[in-house]
Amino acid sequence: MLQQKNRASAEKQGRKILVEVKSFLGRSFVNDLEQAVGQYVIYLILGRLG
Repeated sequence: MLQQKNRASAEKQGRKILVEVKSFLGRSFVNDLEQAVGQYVIYLILGRLG
């Protein structure tokens, strides 16, 4: 499970930027990494659609 989510966002010249910082505090580093990479891919796809 990923914990301690910190988010920040900004907008410049019509472009939105979202930064999310996570800590890998779960029982399995590999599972935490897999979840983080999956979220990144989803955000990347959604960003291209928007």
